[in-house]
Amino acid sequence: MFDRLAEIEQRYMDLADQVNDPDIIANQTEWRRLMKEYSDLTPIVEKYREYRETKNAIAEGTELLGEKLEDDFRELVKEELSENKERFETLQKEIMLFGWRQMDQAMTDAAVCVSGYDALGAICHAFYK
Repeated sequence: MFDRLAEIEQRYMDLADQVNDPDIIANQTEWRRLMKEYSDLTPIVEKYREYRETKNAIAEGTELLGEKLEDDFRELVKEELSENKERFETLQKEIMLFGWRQMDQAMTDAAVCVSGYDALGAICHAFYK
């Protein structure tokens, strides 16, 4: 799942370059489409970046605890490490929920104005997309 998030982040960075390209800005239809995709990806990319930063902070804190430290500093590192671990778990859940919400929205959009077996087929297609 997190490999896919790295791909999404790369797409997000590519979109950032594209929406600032003067040729694309001149084509307002294309620019609007790219801006929509860019804005749709912004929340998940921000969560993923925060997730990565928190993961790195946990690794650094764990590494620091392995070194010889003064007692006051060691307690400070332990406290920060505990906070980062809690935040890390919360971010994991938020990222997973975001994926479920996106899939739910895609299936709902696919089934709008479609009935019966056609709706079921549209939902299955959206699910496996």
